[in-house]
Amino acid sequence: MLVDLWPHHLVQIDPEAILIEEGDSWPVWAGASLAAAPWAVVRHGRSAPGFVPVGIRGPGRAARWGTELSMSGVLEVRAPESLRNCEAWDSLPDVAAVRSLRALAAGLSSTQLCWGPAGSVGFSIATGWIVCNDASDLDIVVRCSTRPQRGVLEHLAALLSRQEARVDCQVIMPAGTAHLDDLIGEDPVLLRTHDGPYFCVDPWSREQP
Repeated sequence: MLVDLWPHHLVQIDPEAILIEEGDSWPVWAGASLAAAPWAVVRHGRSAPGFVPVGIRGPGRAARWGTELSMSGVLEVRAPESLRNCEAWDSLPDVAAVRSLRALAAGLSSTQLCWGPAGSVGFSIATGWIVCNDASDLDIVVRCSTRPQRGVLEHLAALLSRQEARVDCQVIMPAGTAHLDDLIGEDPVLLRTHDGPYFCVDPWSREQP
C-alpha cells in the first residue's frame, strides 16, 4: 500500500512483514497481542527504504515494542481524524477518557482544527479491541499544517483542561510534533522529529528534514 504515513496513524498489518534484525526476537507478549489486534501505530524515526517505524501495543502501559514494518505489510490505515465518527464510539466502555471525548467533540470541531483521538481510546475505536479503561488518559492529536490564528491553541488548552480525564494533546506540524502545553508557553518548544528531538523557537518556520 502506497500512502503518506504520519506519526499516530494506526496501521493494520501483516505480522510477517515486521523487520526482525539478526539476533533479535519478538517480545514474549507480541504474538498474542498481534493475534488479537494486528495493528500498530506509526512513530517518529528513520527506517530502511520501503519500511516504516511502528510501535506494537501489548498488555499494560509497560508493554510497547518499537520496530519496523515493510510497507508491503500495511493493509489499512486509520488517521486519528478518521476516528471522530460518534457512531464508532458506541462500543467503547463508559470510562472517564471516553466520557471526556464525548464531552469535547463539539468544542474541538468548533475550533476548525483537524483533530482526532489517539492512544488507547483511538486504538479501541479503530480496531475494536478495547484497551481503554478507568485509568486511561485521553490522547488527542491535532494536525496543523499552517500556523493557527492567534488564541486558537490557548482556547484549545483551556477546553482540554476542564475535562474529567487527563487529556494529552500532541500537535503535528510540518517541522515535527510538539505537546500543546509547550506550544502555548514562552520557552523554546521541544519538537520531536524523524531525526530525534530538538528545541525550536518557531515550529512553523521550517519543514521537517
